[in-house]
Amino acid sequence: VRRAPTEYGVFRRNRRQAKGFRALTRGLVAVAAGDPVEAKRLARNAHGLLEKSPLTLLLAAQAAQLEGDEAAAQRYFEALAKDPEAALLGLRGMATAALKRGDEEAALKYSEQALQSHPHAEWAAETAHRLQVKLGRRAEESLRALVRAGAMSAKAAQHRRAVLLTERARQALLPETVGADLDAALRSAREALKLDAGFVPARLVLANLLVRMGKKREAAKVIEQDWDSNPHP
Repeated sequence: VRRAPTEYGVFRRNRRQAKGFRALTRGLVAVAAGDPVEAKRLARNAHGLLEKSPLTLLLAAQAAQLEGDEAAAQRYFEALAKDPEAALLGLRGMATAALKRGDEEAALKYSEQALQSHPHAEWAAETAHRLQVKLGRRAEESLRALVRAGAMSAKAAQHRRAVLLTERARQALLPETVGADLDAALRSAREALKLDAGFVPARLVLANLLVRMGKKREAAKVIEQDWDSNPHP
């Protein structure tokens, strides 16, 4: 008799949770079926029964997206991002939405935040790296993250880093670049060539930088060093 109230409370709580998970499952099926009205209704049910479970927030966000209500989806994703255990889901949702509306700066910010808290998140590393390269930002950390996540081999990453360093050095040679730091560009070009000795663009940029700095003899040597094995035009 003494245990009855407690056991009844546990029974009611378990039944409530079972109903909540059933609504959640059916809501996810509704999202997959492309039924925004049903998905939204089930998201509300699950949210009330499961007491703000991260999964109900995710379902609500997906239902809102399906309905075309991006503002509501953003609010749900922001709420998810504040949950330590589900922050990655929220950040991914916000990054995807930002890319969809063409806001690459916002997408980069969200993917970088995700990468800071989850260094092995492959999607975050790929998104951050692609946008950093496109927007002309430093991309070395995201490149290392791609290797950590197993999305890129160490050898491929070494070549990619050589490409990034070469491009950074090449910027100093552009006519529109005012007050270029040729010494820094030279260091980048040398490092790129050290990482990938057969990368012709790095060798060409280094030679051009040396010519610009009046070091023509050294520039000729840089070209001759590779000419026998790789006589590139």
